[in-house]
Amino acid sequence: RISLSEVDGVLGEYPADEEDALEFDRLNAKAGDQWSQKELGWRSLTGNGMERDVQGAQANLEAAAVEGDPEALHNLGYIHMNGLGVPVNYTRAKEHFERAAEGNINQAFNALGYMYYQGVGVERNLTEAERLLKRAAEADDGDAAFNLAALYQEVDANMSRALPLLIQSSDVGYW
Repeated sequence: RISLSEVDGVLGEYPADEEDALEFDRLNAKAGDQWSQKELGWRSLTGNGMERDVQGAQANLEAAAVEGDPEALHNLGYIHMNGLGVPVNYTRAKEHFERAAEGNINQAFNALGYMYYQGVGVERNLTEAERLLKRAAEADDGDAAFNLAALYQEVDANMSRALPLLIQSSDVGYW
């Protein structure tokens, strides 16, 4: 068991048993605990330990995001960028990713970099894409390393800068 007070300073000990942990998150999320809201939102979004429920995920993530939780903000950006249970909304996705990036969530830097690289919901800007993707790739984000390699392949027309990034993305499990 992990004492949740060690994680977040709230409500009891986190159970080691998966079913107990899920019930713990449900009860504490309902009581307004931000960490449990984020955890339950992620579980609902991915179907980890429970039936997938995108609307439930969104509700829990939004509750955690009200408190500024950067991981919840990133996951909300993902929901809006991909139209999971909601219409695709790149403006909202970008806003969530930007707030998550303020909390140093590497996946948010990757998502923003991808948006600028592909021109998804923003004007295509390879300089900004490179800056954001580099930031995440330097923190060993495999997706960002792969996306940055693709950008370099496009602008350099050779593999000199891309190959080390492809190796990096493979080393951290991207492929």
